[in-house]
Amino acid sequence: SKDRLRGCLLTSTPSPGIAPSPVLLLKLGDTADGSRPDRLARSGTMTRIVRGVYADSAAWGALAPWERYLARTHAVALSTPGSVFCLESAAALRGHPVFGEPPHIHVLRVGEGTSRSSATIREHTTHDSRELEEIDGLLLTSLADTAVDLARSRHAAVGLSSADAALRSDPYLSSAALRATSERRTSSRGRRQARWSLRRADARAANAMESISRAVIEWLGYAEPELQTQVQVPQGDRYIDFFWRREGIGGEADGRWKYDGRFGDPTNIVYLEKRREDAIRQRLHGFARWVWPELISPRELDDALARTGLRRIRPIDHAALARLPQALRGYPR
Repeated sequence: SKDRLRGCLLTSTPSPGIAPSPVLLLKLGDTADGSRPDRLARSGTMTRIVRGVYADSAAWGALAPWERYLARTHAVALSTPGSVFCLESAAALRGHPVFGEPPHIHVLRVGEGTSRSSATIREHTTHDSRELEEIDGLLLTSLADTAVDLARSRHAAVGLSSADAALRSDPYLSSAALRATSERRTSSRGRRQARWSLRRADARAANAMESISRAVIEWLGYAEPELQTQVQVPQGDRYIDFFWRREGIGGEADGRWKYDGRFGDPTNIVYLEKRREDAIRQRLHGFARWVWPELISPRELDDALARTGLRRIRPIDHAALARLPQALRGYPR
């Protein structure tokens, strides 16, 4: 309704399409054979996602937590047309990182009133204007507003991941523009907290794992590395995720997706990656590789970096690291 969008600027800036639901969603009456999903849900064949929207139980059970969250967001879009999605829900619809399965779908109502929530939906109100985008028929907060909202209200590592993703999505968006968006808001809530993430936003962080790695490296007390640095080896130039030039030390954040078959035969990928790493190691004084569990338990990453000879330059930020595991399970602090 017009009241719901008062104070918002609706744009039609070209944007990548909405990330599709990872599972087929059915509303009551949508089945081709006339069967009712609610009756099938009672037999266990279908699972109710939100009121009036269902999915095949086997397909639903096979989804990863963040995929379930994206499907739940689409289910709310089906059941409540005209919803304005914000925070993790807007990020999920853009295909941006979402950690774990957040408990609520977030929608925005601008103007007077108080925030409300149910078991499924949390409705937010604000007196600050938001720029909205309509993409594939869905309304959601803009790239900048989504990144700023998350940086103001979530763990700093999650805020950094969202800000990095926003810059990767729009080459004309900058860290300075994100900071300006935050500073213009009349509400001071979360403003100081957001400065840490928005000041460090960098499109060269290729994915969420690299964004979280950047945060953990700083909180462990190590110097800020260069990102996506070229290393010359006999086989040709190679790029590494992190490089400490003064020490001649490199590092890489290694996601399991690299070996899940999407890039070819996993055995061959492992072989090629091993050859690449051996060539890089010959050019560096030290090299570390880490995976997600070592980010969630940063002591292991600390040990890996220390073994390369990298020296700590500041005290460890124990408070930020202690809150990180809960943030990466998808729950606000």
